[in-house]
Amino acid sequence: MSQSTATKVSRLVLGQLGPRFLSNTTGFSRPTTTGMSSAKFASYGVRGWSASAPSVKPSEEEKPKAFATEDGKLIVSYWGVAPPKITKEDGTAWKWNCFRPWESYTPDVSIDVKKHHKPETTMDKFAYWTVQVLKYPTYLFFQERRHMCHAVLLETVAAVPGMVGGMLLHCKSLRRFEQSGGWIKALLEEAENERMHLMTFIEIAKPKWYERALVFANSSRTWTMEVLRTRPAPAIAIDYWRLPPNSTLRDVVFVIRADEAHHRDLNHYASDIQCQGQELKDTPAPIGYH
Repeated sequence: MSQSTATKVSRLVLGQLGPRFLSNTTGFSRPTTTGMSSAKFASYGVRGWSASAPSVKPSEEEKPKAFATEDGKLIVSYWGVAPPKITKEDGTAWKWNCFRPWESYTPDVSIDVKKHHKPETTMDKFAYWTVQVLKYPTYLFFQERRHMCHAVLLETVAAVPGMVGGMLLHCKSLRRFEQSGGWIKALLEEAENERMHLMTFIEIAKPKWYERALVFANSSRTWTMEVLRTRPAPAIAIDYWRLPPNSTLRDVVFVIRADEAHHRDLNHYASDIQCQGQELKDTPAPIGYH
């Protein structure tokens, strides 16, 4: 845009909007009609009137509404979206915001947890030995005194691959204008399940500031098989996996192990599809496999 054109546009804008924004009058004033036809005055008056803000009181529907949460806090929102009130099957209030009752499930613990994928290709062997080399330093660091801390560390890592894989497939689907065969949802489902594992272990450990200091000083609690058998399962685990009310920490470890075995099968299945020259979008994903 040339300088002369920009100057003309700025003059036109100031000529139209200047009197409205820079004048001291608050109401609508009738402009002078000297040299104006009645048609031009009518159009100018309508245009000027439409640009002014109407002094109309908002109705009751337009006022912001306040909603009370379960903990008694008030949320004021103009949009009228009230927090849902969710209850269990027995009518008691649902206490978890990180997942809903319809997202809970009964895990399949009959899966073969000892099944192993034998590395054959160079990439398989590289991945296998990388994991084998890296696991021994963690064994030495955590040893027998910090099983829960070890579990928390593992779950913070385990929740990443599913989210990253789902995100990459999501971006690929957007850029190439193609569907994903359900693999985006399957991988995000895995990431969410791993995150719930982490939330469960956090609920079990509940580390205080001094306990965190003890962890770094290598003086944390002793977690033995006796503790697993006697300590009750946390409430979040009972609701998420639909466990019996008298479940123990040992039962929680078993269902988490079953979840990990299902993730193992799902990821190896996706890897087999790609290694055989196929596309994930052409093969339906086993959504809800775990």
